[in-house]
Amino acid sequence: MSVGAKNKRNAGFSLVELVVVVAIIGVLIGVISITYSIVGRGNAKSFATTLKSTLATARSDTMGRVKDTYDLIVTCNADSTVDVRIGATGARHRIGTAKLPVRVYTSGLSYTFSPGMELNIIFSKSTGGVKRVYFTSNASVDPFMGGSEIVFECGQQSGTHYDVHVVRSTGKVYMK
Repeated sequence: MSVGAKNKRNAGFSLVELVVVVAIIGVLIGVISITYSIVGRGNAKSFATTLKSTLATARSDTMGRVKDTYDLIVTCNADSTVDVRIGATGARHRIGTAKLPVRVYTSGLSYTFSPGMELNIIFSKSTGGVKRVYFTSNASVDPFMGGSEIVFECGQQSGTHYDVHVVRSTGKVYMK
């Protein structure tokens, strides 16, 4: 075997082989990112739908009671998961994960749920509207008093997210 033939066999990868490998890697990255986006969108929608139905249930339960009221308590746990419960003694339902941030805002005020935060929403028995909203850490202040709606933003601000709106005057709950 000549020296020239031996060197030609060990020349490395050809340009075509490198282009094929780079194309395969690109396709795999694209598929993974699309899958991650779809899963995140599904989690955000599931979270928002559960929150919406829980808010509506708390409102209707309050209006149907003979006395007292139910309040809806939204809690951010130490692991950044989010739970809701109707009434102080109600069962907790996990509706959010640590990878799914939750913000609540109205008329310029915005709060991102962080571990230890609890938001209480009290509905009016007579109208079904939101009677009072407060953080457990400061029950004397309603930080959302000025707004006509309370909005829960479920998911990434810059990415896929769903908004759950609560109209203060009527208690109507809808999702965008």
